[in-house]
This record gives sequence, C-alpha cells and structure tokens, in this order.
Amino acid sequence: MCRRCTSLDTYSVGTQTEWVTYVKAVQVRPKLQNKSVMMKPECENSCTEAALPMADAGVDPWHSDHEDDDEDSDSGTSPNIDAATCDPDYLPSDSSGDEAVEAPVLHPPMSPNKPNRPPADEDTKFLVFQSCLMELFRKCPKCGSSTVTVSYKTIGSLLRVNYSCTNSHKSEWLSQPLLKDSMGAGNLLLSAAILVTGSTYDRFREISDVLHMPIMCGSYFYQLQEKYLLPAIHSVYVSVTQKESLIAAFAGDPVTLIGDGRCDSPGFSAKYGTYSVMEIGSGALLTFTLGQVSPEASVGLEVEGCYDALKELLDLGVNCSIFGTDCSTSVGKLLRQCFPNIIHEHDVYHIEKRIRKKLFAKANQRGNTIMYEWIKPLINHLWWACQNCNHNPIELREKWISCIYHITDKHTWDNFEVYHRCPHPTLPPEVRRKKKWLKPGSQPHEAIKAVVMDSTLFRDIEKLTYAVHTGALETFHSLLGKYCPKRQSFSYKGMLIRTELAVLDHNSNCERKQATRTDGEPQFKIVCPKRTKEWIPKPIMGGKSHNWRLNIAKQVLKLKNGNAEKINIPVPENLPANIADTPRPSKEEILQKHRSRFAGREQSSEGSDSE
Repeated sequence: MCRRCTSLDTYSVGTQTEWVTYVKAVQVRPKLQNKSVMMKPECENSCTEAALPMADAGVDPWHSDHEDDDEDSDSGTSPNIDAATCDPDYLPSDSSGDEAVEAPVLHPPMSPNKPNRPPADEDTKFLVFQSCLMELFRKCPKCGSSTVTVSYKTIGSLLRVNYSCTNSHKSEWLSQPLLKDSMGAGNLLLSAAILVTGSTYDRFREISDVLHMPIMCGSYFYQLQEKYLLPAIHSVYVSVTQKESLIAAFAGDPVTLIGDGRCDSPGFSAKYGTYSVMEIGSGALLTFTLGQVSPEASVGLEVEGCYDALKELLDLGVNCSIFGTDCSTSVGKLLRQCFPNIIHEHDVYHIEKRIRKKLFAKANQRGNTIMYEWIKPLINHLWWACQNCNHNPIELREKWISCIYHITDKHTWDNFEVYHRCPHPTLPPEVRRKKKWLKPGSQPHEAIKAVVMDSTLFRDIEKLTYAVHTGALETFHSLLGKYCPKRQSFSYKGMLIRTELAVLDHNSNCERKQATRTDGEPQFKIVCPKRTKEWIPKPIMGGKSHNWRLNIAKQVLKLKNGNAEKINIPVPENLPANIADTPRPSKEEILQKHRSRFAGREQSSEGSDSE
C-alpha cells in the first residue's frame, strides 16, 4: 500500500472502552487534546496487498501477540496490576485516586474475524467520526488503567489502532474484518459498491474528499476491479441470466422481439456500439452485443450488432416471428437478405414523430392555423389504425387515408377496397357544430392531404400492421446511461461488464407492478411532458429490487477467499488498442511538433508585465 493510502499518527490519550457496560453511568473527561489527520487518499503509485504489515486473518486484534512477555499465564493477570484493578467491582474514575463505584459488566470484545460475527457483506457499517472513536481508547480494555500511547494507521478505509497502557499492555484494534492476505473487507466491498451502483472512483473520491474520509487510492481500486470485481460481476451475470434456460422459455410459440442500437458517445465520436434485443411480452432483455469501432470500419456497428444478436437467438432455438426496430434502412436491408422469414416491423412512435413534425411545419405556414386543432386527432388516428388493421397492410393504408375525409365531415366513401366508412356512430348535431371542420380543397385541407398521402410514408406505414413499440427498449437504454455514461470512456472489458450490470438491474425489475395506496387505489403523479406540454397522469411504480447487488458482493468475497472459480470474460481477439487510423507516436515526438497558436499572445503579455 502506498504512503498516501496509509496514514500513521501517535499521541497520548486516556479513555474507557466501548465494550464496558456500567450499571451506573460514570463520565470520564480527561483533559487531553485530540489530534486529527485529514487523509488524501488519491495516489498515483501502485498499491499492493503485500505491502500491508497486518496480522493474519485468524488473529484476535484485541488479544494480539504484542502483549507483555512478563504476563503471568496461569492467573491471566499482570503482576503489575493490583487487585482493585482486576476486581470486577472496580470502576476507574477520572480522578487521580482510585474510587470504588458500582460494578461494571465486562463484555469481551469480538474480533472482526470471529466466526460469531455476521458475514462482512451483511454486517452493518457506520460512518464514525475520528474524535468520537478515539474516546473509546482512553482506558485500557484489559485492565481499565489509562492508556499511555494510542497510534492509528489508515490503509484505504481500514483503520488500525495500536495502544498501550500504564501496565504495559499492548494491543491492536481493526475497524474491518480481514480477508485472505490480510486485506480489509471494507476496501474490497467499498470498491464493489462503487462499481455495482454505476458510479466511478473519481465521483466517489470527490464525496470522500468533502467528508475528509480516507479511501483507497485510484490505482489500488483499479487493481481490485480487474482482479475481483469484474470476474465476480460476470460470474453472477452468467449464473443469473442462464441464457440457455432463459431463452428456452421462448423457444416454443412465436415471439415478438424488438432491437435497437446505442453508441457510447454522441455524434460521430463513438467508440463502442451496443445492440440490445428484448422480448416485448415479458420485457426481458434476452441478449446484447458490444462492438468496437476499428480503423478500417467506422460505421455499421448497428447492422453488425443486429445480425450477431439475432443469429445467436435463432441458433439457441428462439422462434422469432416479428422483429421490431426503428426506421433504419440498413437494418431493413439486413433483415430482407439474411432473415427473410422474420416479419420486419417499424416502431409506430418513430413514424408518429415524422408525421407530427411535418404537420407542425405545415401549420406554421400562413393561413394554416386551423391545422393545430387536428394534429392531435390525426396522431391518435394513426395509432388506432395500426391497432385495428387486422395485420392487413391494405386495410391499414385505407384506414389511415380515411382521415382526409373525416376532417371534412364526410364519413362514407366508395373508392376503397376494404374500408368504406368511419366506425364511429352518427355525430349529434351539437357535436358537429363545435367541430372545426375543414373545407374540401382548402389550403389547410390540401396541406394535411400532402402529409397523409406522402409516398415515402406509404412505404413505411405498411410495416406498422402489428403496432410494435420499442419504448421498453428506450427505457433500458436510459438505464444503461446510468451504468455507462456517455461523458466517460471505458475499456472494452469495463464497457461489457457495466452493460451486464444494466441487464441485471433491468431483468430483476421488469415485472414491477404499479404502486398502490392503503385503500388499494393505484398511485399516479401529474407531469407535463415537454413534447406535448399537457398535464397528464403518470403511474408510480413499486420499489426496485437490488438483491442482485448483494449476490455480487458475496461473489466478490468468495473470489477473494478462494471459494469460487473465476469465469473468463469474453474479449474479442486482435482488439485494436485505439480507433485512430495511424499508429500512436511517442510523447516526445508529439511535444516537439506541437505549436500553440496562443504562444505569441502569452509572450507579449509577459513583456508588458515586465515593463
């Protein structure tokens, strides 16, 4: 462990121990000054476990081997301790003389490594202040006499307190249980907690700096992540997901799948592309693929990911009859050529956005203000037509086109093959008078007709016959942004493991029910979406389950103690080190060629300052 991860401080102090319970409270206030040390956990050097000068995991830190050699083993007491001190009825006071008080009940302290303690991952942890903790070491826990020296040392988040008393007792106390190779359990569990919650070391370090709370340095954290955390997460993902058994549930009847891609950064600076496939009925994420941009191929991550994901599911026996995506033409071409037996459907919402955008553009033109009254009804009509077309593209197209008659108060027609009249009953006269009907052939009517009868829209609307919506997959991508934020870059292995964390989180909570009140009524909250700018009720879902995180913590401890085998994390062979087209030059060469366009300005400012 490096020097910045480790801090040592020694001073004189006198206290009573936490494990002494008195029948009558006695306050001890020796006039001593505490010395506090603020830790700076960040470090650029490497921290290794071998550098930790700790006792073995089986050593009782309250009864260490540092005790006086002259101690009488038969009586269990030191010859320097008088009878009053060893008498259970004796209670040390804060005065200089000995004063007998009511009897204390001494409870032997438990070692952090005793078998009667709960497991390290289940034990409750507290945020303890240094000044409060040092109050417990003003009296010797063995004999009750005043302590002479108390020194403490921090190793990451692990605190070691060494103390000695006036009767030459020496002992050590640890704030955490010790694992194999004398590693503090808190250091390992804290590193695991940072990763499984989607955070990063730099974010948590800022929190610890504000609290003056020492934690492990960055290099030590990434060592633990590579050696224990990543393999443990992948092991839990493989065991919990059990892709073969999970997919076996969908191997019988035909299922509808939805897929979509996500890049790790906005714009054209993406390095990784993730393609996820979800079963639309249960909302379970079945599989995902992760691809990295190579210098030779900087595009096509979504197409390659879609092909690999679908092929994997089909090889495992999934009977995919419908596959819904966005309106990507490249993915559509892939499905036509490689998977002709699968019905390709577009997301209705993507078509809706395109129509809405065109309608608002037309309504903004002069003389088309009345169109604003019909935009929302036209969008609702699109969804109704998709859900009630009986999977017939001709019927869907005719029902969609029928809106150009309805908005003119015409509800029957004869020029269609399947659909000839509006399904609603005859409108009452008072309702018809309130409607702002359009005049056939008017400017607003022709504008709406141009949007509805667009030839490109006709080609895409034929892929809406099953009313597939990929909103659940967009929700997963929003969750993925928590574990794989686009503002930060990760290695391939880190990106893969963080995506697995998002899958575990999603699949563990995809069947959540809506929260209810005490009277059984469902709970809602009122929101105003930016898109519609209308107040609407939004269901409040029940609490999420995070038991999968506890399973990862247990797996991390098993790997550390050698009770579990590591599973290799799949990393593609010949993975390029970077996405640049040219090899990486040396740093010295880059610095020699570097010229700053602000160099002249800086020199002129220095000259003016000297004058």
